[in-house]
Amino acid sequence: MGGVYTQEPSWTLRIVVGGGMYGPSGRLTVTGKARLGGPLRVVRAASYTAKSGDTQRIVTAAAIEAPCARLSIGSAGPGRVFKPTYSATALLLTVV
Repeated sequence: MGGVYTQEPSWTLRIVVGGGMYGPSGRLTVTGKARLGGPLRVVRAASYTAKSGDTQRIVTAAAIEAPCARLSIGSAGPGRVFKPTYSATALLLTVV
């Protein structure tokens, strides 16, 4: 996406990780700033078998102005969870 992405507080950004017909993972890529003002819901694709250490880059931007107001992360599979990590330009999920 070019320019700036602004997520309003009442909007939910839903991202599916781990496969499907559109590639290895859903993601939001913005050439400018990403303002994540609303909830982010992350779900695992049913066909995805997460392995410990797998990392998914789900948001990439020139700058991320605010972490998500509410982060809802589904299961990474039996006995596994997604651990979020923010940087100035990305949001990553790592399976632990």
